[in-house]
Amino acid sequence: MSAGQTSLLTLGKAYDLLRGGEDFYFLCSASGRVLLTTGSLKLFLEEDLTGRNLNDFLPDTLAANIIAASFHNESYDFRCELFGKHFRGVTEPNDEFMVIALFPVSEDGKAFIRKNSAQFISREISDQLSMMSASLDLLSRNVELSAKGQPLSADDVQKKIKMPISVINQSIMRLMRLSRNMLDCALYENGVLPLHLSEGDMGAFCRDLARRLDIVGRKAQLDIQWVIPDEPIVCVFDEEKVERMVLNLISNAIRSGRGAPIVVELSERDSQVVITVTDHGGGIASETMSTAMNKHALAPADQTSTAGGAGFGLALLRGFAARHGGTFIMSSNADGTSARISLPKNLDKERMAFNAVRPDYAGGFDHILLELSTVLGSEFYQKKAE
Repeated sequence: MSAGQTSLLTLGKAYDLLRGGEDFYFLCSASGRVLLTTGSLKLFLEEDLTGRNLNDFLPDTLAANIIAASFHNESYDFRCELFGKHFRGVTEPNDEFMVIALFPVSEDGKAFIRKNSAQFISREISDQLSMMSASLDLLSRNVELSAKGQPLSADDVQKKIKMPISVINQSIMRLMRLSRNMLDCALYENGVLPLHLSEGDMGAFCRDLARRLDIVGRKAQLDIQWVIPDEPIVCVFDEEKVERMVLNLISNAIRSGRGAPIVVELSERDSQVVITVTDHGGGIASETMSTAMNKHALAPADQTSTAGGAGFGLALLRGFAARHGGTFIMSSNADGTSARISLPKNLDKERMAFNAVRPDYAGGFDHILLELSTVLGSEFYQKKAE
C-alpha cells in the first residue's frame, strides 16, 4: 500500500485523535514523509509541507529522533524553527502513522494567542474541505473497485465506505455550524438578531435535551450529570438559542474536561433562570479568561481551545444571552471551569415585539451532532440524522 493510500485509510482515526486539540499539525508516515498538512498550518507557515520528508525542513538529527521515537511507539517533545517561526512540537505515534502537533511560541519560548479572524475562518474551511476531498477520493476509488467486481468484506465496507462518509458528514456539519455562527454574530453586532420566543417550562426543556444528549453521551462515554428541579420553571425564551448555548458549553467542557464529570445545573434565582455548566478539567489560565469571550479569541497555543472552531462560540453565546436581556459569565481555577447563563423569566415588550419565525438552523441534521461536531468522533456521523 502506498503512503497516499495509507493516509486516506487513516484519516478518520487521525481526525478523531486530533479533534479538540491544537490545529497546527501534520500527518507523517513511519518513514517521515508528510502525508497531510492542515490548512491552518499552511496559512501560518505560508508553505505546504505535504509530500516532503522531515529532514527537508528539520535538522537531520531532530528528524531522525522523531522517526526513532515513532518506531518505538513513543511520543517526542522538541523545539524547532520553521521558515522563520518558532514552535514547540509534540509527536503522537499511532498504528500506521504519526501525528506532529506544532505550538507557536515566541523566541523566548512563550506561547502566544492568534487573533486574525480571516485566518481562523480560512483555516476551518480549508481543513474541512481537505478532509472532504481526501475522503471523497478514497470513496470514489473503492466504489470503482467494487463496480469492477472486487468484493468488499464487512471490515472493508467499514473502513473504505462508511468511514469516509462519516468524515464527510462531520465536515459538512462543522461548516454548517461555522456559517450559522458567522451569520448570527453579524446579525447580533448589527442589532438585528431575531428571536423566536415562546413560553415554556425550562425544566422540561432541559430534561428533553438531557434525554437526547444521553443517547450520544453513552456511546461517547461522556459523564454528563444534570441537576434539574422537579418544579416547573416557566419563562419566555428562544428554544433554539438556549439549546445552542447549553450545547456550546457542554462541547467546551468535553474538550477541556479531560474525561472528568460535567455537571449541568438548572436553578431559579429571583426573577432569573440560571443554567450553570461546570467541568473538572485543568481550568483556564487567567490571561486567557480576559479574552475568551472575544470573537475569534483562542486559548494559548499550549492549551486546549475553549472557543473552538473559528472562535465564535463564546462570543456568540454572550450575544444570545444579551439578546434575551440576560448575562453570561465564566470563572475558572485549577479544579475546573464554571460557565453561567442567566436569563430573565419575563422579557420586556421590546424584545417580545422583535420575534421571528425561523427555519431549522441545522438544516435537517441532528442538533446535538451538529453542535458537538468539533469534539465527537467521526463514527457518530455515518447518517445525517437519526
